[in-house]
Amino acid sequence: MNRSISRFLPFAVIAVLAVGACASQIQRKEVAAQSARDVSGDISAANNQIDATLASLNSLMSTDPTQLNAAYKQYSKDVDKMRMEADRINKDAADLHKQSQDYLTNWEKDHNQIQNPELRNTSEQRRQTVMNRFQDIQTSYDGAHTSLDEFISNLEDVRKVLANDLTAHGIQAISQTTVVKDAQNHANNVKNALARVQSGSTALADALAPVPVSTTATPSQSSSGQTSSSSSSQNPAPASNTGTSTRTNQ
Repeated sequence: MNRSISRFLPFAVIAVLAVGACASQIQRKEVAAQSARDVSGDISAANNQIDATLASLNSLMSTDPTQLNAAYKQYSKDVDKMRMEADRINKDAADLHKQSQDYLTNWEKDHNQIQNPELRNTSEQRRQTVMNRFQDIQTSYDGAHTSLDEFISNLEDVRKVLANDLTAHGIQAISQTTVVKDAQNHANNVKNALARVQSGSTALADALAPVPVSTTATPSQSSSGQTSSSSSSQNPAPASNTGTSTRTNQ
């Protein structure tokens, strides 16, 4: 009995390690997919904050001189929030890059251990395809990062200038600058750049780990249908005092 166990044990250990390695790689894929979804969600929040910050800037440029302090404080808060959203995108994009490298590196290691030439070639083609998608996202992110950082830097410069000259004349002067006049166009360019990152990230996440779509009726819909059906069959509506109802009862 002991000899049988001792002979079987090495194979059991190898099997467990193999299953563990596969499970770990599947987990790496899912982690990379979640990182891609995080980036996509960050971009949606950043787009909303871009709109809010531009609204604050426009309000500041047109506000009554007696309300300059309040308008400036709101604009300053929105600029800080804009920077926070950008930092969040940068953080999650860096995490996506790390997770993708981890996933692809381990994929390559497993690929090198495949003995069958056809399967090894198929695996390598798929790995290259996925790697290209990661690289496309990284390229799009690099462009968006530069555009977004320049946009926020301009907003912060406007805040610095007005911090020293928060007067009606100061507002009038800065409102005539190219930075303020072109703020909306610059924001649109930033959004377009971010949209490319978001589109790529969402597509990649769905390709790596699709989110199941439930087609089951919601409990409220189901219970509502059952209640309606049972009510009509078990508790018919009371008859009204019309002639037709009288004949029916009779």
